[in-house]
Amino acid sequence: MEGGKQLFLIKNLRDMIIVKIIGGLGNQMFQYATARSIAHKNKSSFKLDLDDFDTYEHHEYGLDHFNIIENVAAKKDIGRFKKYGLFIEKMPNIVSRVLKKLKIDRLILHLTGYIKEYSFLYNESVKNETRDIYLDGYWQSEKYFLEIRDTLKKDFTLKSGLGEYGKEIAKLINLSENPVCLHIRRGDFANNPTQNKYHGVCPPEYYDNAIKIMTEKIKNSHFFVFSDSIDWVKENFATNFPVTFIGQGARKNYEDITLMSLCKHHILSNSTFGWWGAWLSDNDEKVVIAPKKWFNKPIDIRDLMPDSWIKL
Repeated sequence: MEGGKQLFLIKNLRDMIIVKIIGGLGNQMFQYATARSIAHKNKSSFKLDLDDFDTYEHHEYGLDHFNIIENVAAKKDIGRFKKYGLFIEKMPNIVSRVLKKLKIDRLILHLTGYIKEYSFLYNESVKNETRDIYLDGYWQSEKYFLEIRDTLKKDFTLKSGLGEYGKEIAKLINLSENPVCLHIRRGDFANNPTQNKYHGVCPPEYYDNAIKIMTEKIKNSHFFVFSDSIDWVKENFATNFPVTFIGQGARKNYEDITLMSLCKHHILSNSTFGWWGAWLSDNDEKVVIAPKKWFNKPIDIRDLMPDSWIKL
């Protein structure tokens, strides 16, 4: 009995989940949350692969501003999983093409514990993994981590708290009867041709309709507008309702997510950044409106939004 218990402890010390962290802050939070959830279920450890940020030009690593479990994976830990992918890539082109066409490359990676995401749909088998694995994907569904919601809400609190500007905005939000977070994502989605072609931006008609629905449901709405292009928004956004523009934008996006979560209701753009602001909100009766069209391409996102959110 005693020996069996010791063996169990040794096994769990060896169990490991490594998750690739990449993308903007919202994507990073999805990746962390999924690894955290699987590790919690298996009573195992998990580590973060941050290697891609050495060459990634679009966004900075931002999870370090939160009270997360931040175990960074060593190159030897990562290499034990990635070596099989490199082996496939180094094969002659014709062999590599055949393997990919027959999806044998996916099978090889999966058998070695390299779990790659091939669609935005929830994959229950990932959630039920009990072996050492490497997670490579975005994992954009609360179904991967809903049961540890309270844990994640603690993990995603700020290490240093809000700055002076953030405290002023938080005070305004808390004094408002019905603060509504309105997130307008432009930035790279509008200005980078590749990103624009893939993601696109929500049109003015979407926001007009969302505001109409929100103000019919929620009286005395006060809109707190968050955007990575706040100057553009000030010039192009108009409403007859009280509005406060949040001026931090991408400079302190980690504070913006915290401020978003203080709002009682939410209108989202097609961005995981605003998604997290809404998901972390404590209001059990919150109204959340999100765009049906998340991408310019026809990608199935049925698992991205919680069922209670309004898709417009």
